[in-house]
Amino acid sequence: MEQSQGPMGDEAGRRRAPRWALPVGMAALVLLVAAAVTVAVVWFLILRPRPEEAVIHLNRGDASYNQGDLEAALAEYGQAIRSDPDSAEAYFRRGVAYAELGDLERARDDYDRAIELNPDHAGAYVARSLTYGSPGDLETVIADLDQAIRLLPDDGKVYHARGNAYHDLGDYERAVADYGQAIRLGSDPGDAYCDRGDAYYALGDYDRAIQAAPDDAGAYYSRGSAYVALDD
Repeated sequence: MEQSQGPMGDEAGRRRAPRWALPVGMAALVLLVAAAVTVAVVWFLILRPRPEEAVIHLNRGDASYNQGDLEAALAEYGQAIRSDPDSAEAYFRRGVAYAELGDLERARDDYDRAIELNPDHAGAYVARSLTYGSPGDLETVIADLDQAIRLLPDDGKVYHARGNAYHDLGDYERAVADYGQAIRLGSDPGDAYCDRGDAYYALGDYDRAIQAAPDDAGAYYSRGSAYVALDD
């Protein structure tokens, strides 16, 4: 026999929500919507990247840098970063200003960020290589210059710089090769010839050292000493 239900059916057995739940729920919804609107407004007015403004601050920073006002340049570059946090160029230029002030640690941090944002920023690799001062950092310097040469294969100055790093590392053969490439590409040929002469000298190739630097008395003396040793 089918059991009869009351006039409210099964709904009568269900627990009703308290009367205060509806207004509280509506208030919570209103607060959530307001918070979302606030976040959107803050993002649009403050946090939203503004590349056009960043360019203006970069130009102002460059003007201050060229006038020698490095503090003003730093302020403008910082504002460019705030306007466009993804601007690798803004970090790079601020790093250059920090380096000019002698703050190599901050400069390196900015170059790191520039490279993170744009792994093909050749200037940042070259500039970062100049922030290392310890002989133990030479491998890191060479690694940065390797990347720069990959991106700027026709820039003799970068080869010259890597040749200097190899020279300081004691790898004179590679130094000679890089100096030669720098000379072929037309990068400061006088300095490159002299540096290559120093590398030949370190290798004991005094004839080539003299050819590279004919006014270097040390090369003539060393060549004479070598001839004396051979006679003995």
